[in-house]
Amino acid sequence: MFPIKTFLLIISIQFSTATQHDDLQDGILTHLGLGKLPTFTQMDLSQVVVPDHIRARYEQLVAARESRLGRNRRIRSAGPSLAGLFRNVHQKTGIEGDVIYSDTFREQLKFDMEGKIPDKTTITMAELRLFKKLPNHSRLGAYTVKHRATSGSRNDVERPSVRRSPQVIRHARVSIHHSLPLPNGDVITELVDSRLIMVNGSGWQSFDITSAIRKWQRHPVKFMTITLELKVQSTRPGRVASEVARMIRFTGQKVALDSPRRPELVVFTEEEEKTRTNDCSASRHRRHRKCCREKRFISFREMEWAKDWIIEPSGYDAYQCAGGCSSSRRKNSKRSPRSCTVAESSSLPVMYLVKDGDGTKVEVSEFPNMVVEKCACSLDSVFGV
Repeated sequence: MFPIKTFLLIISIQFSTATQHDDLQDGILTHLGLGKLPTFTQMDLSQVVVPDHIRARYEQLVAARESRLGRNRRIRSAGPSLAGLFRNVHQKTGIEGDVIYSDTFREQLKFDMEGKIPDKTTITMAELRLFKKLPNHSRLGAYTVKHRATSGSRNDVERPSVRRSPQVIRHARVSIHHSLPLPNGDVITELVDSRLIMVNGSGWQSFDITSAIRKWQRHPVKFMTITLELKVQSTRPGRVASEVARMIRFTGQKVALDSPRRPELVVFTEEEEKTRTNDCSASRHRRHRKCCREKRFISFREMEWAKDWIIEPSGYDAYQCAGGCSSSRRKNSKRSPRSCTVAESSSLPVMYLVKDGDGTKVEVSEFPNMVVEKCACSLDSVFGV
């Protein structure tokens, strides 16, 4: 039996639709010891770099959580993955894409989906994985923010800034769009994910395309392919920023078919046959359910207060308690209401941005009581008078 203090602490995760974001926000700020939300400038966000040791620490916490909860069915691909954040997950790998056309600022990728995702499968998450090429360092070092001379002469030319520390442009914005044909033949294109990418360095970059895969799955016409468009944009106006953005390239333009660096789509699907006995049954009407744990997904990318400073995960399965509890008869013969509440919860590894003097830094920690693990009817001793 949980002590009353512990029970009341973890019950805070039980929130209604109207207040769930506020309660989640308050819980995270309390854990971080903050009285208000952190604020970051566009300059702060444009200079974010995740150090290798921070990335490794995050992956260690995810793996430890999986092991602690007995979830060792994760299959890793060739780079970092968020699969460890989800229960009973299958990873569908090997859905490789071909580039239809490309230019300096965009690429269109087409993925063959025939037979890749079984019918009546619940898609938990999907990622587009692209391998970023190493830029030309001789060109990269030449680009700094430049200012025009102010003499008023017709022969004015651009010269490097006279400031002691000229500001180097380090990032460009990479956006992923989903192109979906309509029944009337038109095509709609929607933004799926957008991130600032370091111009320097190389390696795998992952983009959250869960919404695109779910829309493709629900589309009334069963298309055998899915089309995604990648766009690279400069973070500032001007020729210099544009030239820097041109240096971001991903493999896929002229890569061999057997190359391990081809663009890849990774889909995570729920293993429905291993649902917990405490989980709600989809076949039973909610009004007639007994106390159980039901699905609930939280997307940090859709929360204005979290989308800029919570780096990973982009979202997670939080679950919530639902269903009824039979009333118990106390000694005074009055019926006492009993609620379906959280009996057990677990922490969630989170990578986030914090202020560090005049700059920023990336940290990793486990946020407590973020995931509902078990639901039960509340005790009379807690709610009785």
